[in-house]
Amino acid sequence: MPNTLKLDSERREAPRYEVRDVHAELANEAFNASTILVDLSLNGALLEGDEPLKRDPGEAVSLRVLLEDERSFEASARIVHCTDCRIGLEFLAFDPVDFEILSELIAQLRRSRVASLLANPRG
Repeated sequence: MPNTLKLDSERREAPRYEVRDVHAELANEAFNASTILVDLSLNGALLEGDEPLKRDPGEAVSLRVLLEDERSFEASARIVHCTDCRIGLEFLAFDPVDFEILSELIAQLRRSRVASLLANPRG
């Protein structure tokens, strides 16, 4: 990845946003069709599948996220935890264009969360 943007921030600094119907590929091997992105932040992601995702914490991986609108982004990441059918990733580096796509997605998710809170302030 030429012109790589490296992230040095603590993985819990950025808010997480729930996502739906977003699929991912890890290290050039597609997860099974039922593996989805559960939540996402500027610093990492949580993936979930129907079967155990056999990976080791600390392992460096490449993640590709496929959005419904035909866009995608890639990130270098490391596995933070892998339990049962869930795998948590911390993003390490992006191509600037990929980081821009992620940033736009996070902005959309933030606006959606705020709209939902304004529409239903007690729930």
